[in-house]
Amino acid sequence: MRTLSAFVFRIPRMELLEVVTIGLPFCCFKILGGLAALTWIQDEPSVLLTAVGVVFVALGLLDFLINGLNLISLLLLGRRVLDACLLSVVLRRIGRFTAHPEAHWRDFGNSTDVLLSFMIVAVMVGKGFLNLVPPEALALWNTCVVFNVLGAGLSRFGTSLKAFRV
Repeated sequence: MRTLSAFVFRIPRMELLEVVTIGLPFCCFKILGGLAALTWIQDEPSVLLTAVGVVFVALGLLDFLINGLNLISLLLLGRRVLDACLLSVVLRRIGRFTAHPEAHWRDFGNSTDVLLSFMIVAVMVGKGFLNLVPPEALALWNTCVVFNVLGAGLSRFGTSLKAFRV
């Protein structure tokens, strides 16, 4: 029993929470937002919407792979093996050739990913495009929204609790 508790306490819980409530839901938003764009073009053909749909689906799938690997590595190694998303990976690499630290570029990649994901959700909800999401995937979309909102609340709550630790 002692080895199990040592294993459980070695897992960085906040990072695990991030992957499950931010990383994976953001993948879902990108994939389903992209599929919605590709569904819409069946009625109104558009090169731009086709490109947006394909890019969102591809980005979502690559981010899903990254988050899946990070989830497994957090459970087995107690640390991430990759940055949080593809934008972070790419921008950090670009940052190596600038005067700014790689950490700034990684953060810029993460924040850009957050903005993109929130923009997808805002457009999908605000414009009423959720009807373009396949019905069997709508429950997944809703679950990801719930996880993401609860994750943001839990993360903020956990951060405030840390202030009381001495």
